[in-house]
Amino acid sequence: MNPVLTALVLMVMMVGSGSFGQTAGSLRLITVDSTRDTVDSSPGDGICRDEAGRCTLRAAVMEAGALDIPVVVELPAGVYTLTRTGSGDEGGDLDLRAQITLRGAGQETTILDGNGIDRVLEVHGDRNVVLENLSVRGGSTDNLGGGILNRLGVLTLTNVTLSGNEARTGGGIFNGNTAVLINVTLSKNNAAEYCGGICNTGTLALINAALHGNRAGGIGGGIINYGTLTLSDAALHGNHAGRYGGGISNGGTLLLSKTVLNANYTDDSGGGIMNYGTLTLSDATLHGNRTGIYGGGIFNGGTLSLFKTVLDGNHAGDEGGGIFNYGTLTLSDAVLSNNRAEQGRGGGIHNQQPGTLTLRGATLSGNSARGPGGGIFSSGPLTLFRVTLTNNSADFGGGIANANVAVLSSTTLSNNRAQKRGGGIDNIGTLILVNATLSGNKADGGGGIWSSGVLRLVFSTLTGNSAAYGGGVGIAGDTAEFRGVILSGNTASVGPECVGRPNSRGYNLIKSSAGCIFTPQTTDLLGQDAGLAPLADNGGSVATHLPGPGSPALDRVPAEHCTDPDNVLKVDKDARNVNRPQGKGCDIGAVERE
Repeated sequence: MNPVLTALVLMVMMVGSGSFGQTAGSLRLITVDSTRDTVDSSPGDGICRDEAGRCTLRAAVMEAGALDIPVVVELPAGVYTLTRTGSGDEGGDLDLRAQITLRGAGQETTILDGNGIDRVLEVHGDRNVVLENLSVRGGSTDNLGGGILNRLGVLTLTNVTLSGNEARTGGGIFNGNTAVLINVTLSKNNAAEYCGGICNTGTLALINAALHGNRAGGIGGGIINYGTLTLSDAALHGNHAGRYGGGISNGGTLLLSKTVLNANYTDDSGGGIMNYGTLTLSDATLHGNRTGIYGGGIFNGGTLSLFKTVLDGNHAGDEGGGIFNYGTLTLSDAVLSNNRAEQGRGGGIHNQQPGTLTLRGATLSGNSARGPGGGIFSSGPLTLFRVTLTNNSADFGGGIANANVAVLSSTTLSNNRAQKRGGGIDNIGTLILVNATLSGNKADGGGGIWSSGVLRLVFSTLTGNSAAYGGGVGIAGDTAEFRGVILSGNTASVGPECVGRPNSRGYNLIKSSAGCIFTPQTTDLLGQDAGLAPLADNGGSVATHLPGPGSPALDRVPAEHCTDPDNVLKVDKDARNVNRPQGKGCDIGAVERE
């Protein structure tokens, strides 16, 4: 468990257990013997009894509030229905004014029912309240916290269910201070405006929690967080928000681990999560979330980091099937698969300027967009390192559509499809590829790459791509530079390897120059097949084409020229992180044969 979370849980457990210097003898145990909603006859006399001599839940709470010692209230199986209207201790919700534990006989058998007359429970002041083994349902308020309101207290829930509660804000719970929820379920709670399940403006930890079927008319179907929130081993399913954040809306600090968000939805943006704060996801899964406009899985306008997280089968009505980003987004060892932008751009990810997007060790597969960018659409800065994009599809840029500055290193794009241009990549910005592999991509123009912007290819391999024109590369821009590039085995009716006017910076292997208008350097190899093995796992993080033992690409580049075209950046590693050179010189292409 996260050490900060562990400390928080221990602190709350100590507080809730009646420590604070109290002796065991001063802990008062009250056992309720009636499900009626009647008041205590004489609060503070040490005896829980109403006028008829019964110990009811309200009487026990009133008696606890009048005592200056920790109280444990035992609640046998039964439905404890609130029937008294009005305000104060004698009517409406149960006002928890003491250090108190409400302990039921089980979530299915001990039920606190607000009966629609008020919220069920309110924690007053800085009191420490523990709820165990019970359910809270039927609370209703036009203010905060339909089930439970905790403004300043310390609240611990263990084995508790909150269902069918409603409020303007915080249908299930509103927490303004400190709360820990363990083995808790929130279902079918409703908020007219915000936070169908939980509102948090304080410090909240959820462990082994389930939130399903909660609804908010505005924002945060499951949760809104403006404080500090930690979710671990949680599941959010089928929550709905009218505007943003079907599952979660975060404007604070949120750490989410080992958590699943499934089939959450919103009419506007952020089907799974809407983030304007700081959000970290680790070992999380977002599946089948959907939105009417942007960000089927996640909409990010803040700072978002994903580690070992899977986004699969999420859908956006317009753009960003998996993620829509205009903040700062970093993905490490993440998987985005089968996400879809129904009408617009970015099937996997839409990175909107001024957003910045960095991917390390990620895989994007089977994503699709009706517009540009099946895997990724980016109009902001884009950096990819050791990334795989495969089987993505779009109108333009089956793998990637770039409209800003994109730097791809040790990255493989394979079997992506575009109906029009750029099977692997469509570039209208500045595109730099180092140790990149483009294989088996297809489009009408530019099977591997179509560039009408600035293109720089450095020690990269393009093979097996196909198009009507420009099988490997289609160049419509004024600037395209190649150094150490393999263009071999691509197919097209016009320009099998290349169409356009590239600028050779030396040490390229181009099997056919038909369609390419350029001045070869003396170090270029023309008319020769590269002798590449099929795309395979040759070690490293991405699939590559290994040059065969007799390939003319081997040892072709003197060590001092294993650089970018300006001889500034050393290319001393290949796409697999193998040192260059392995022989007397560096090999042309993305892979150095050992």
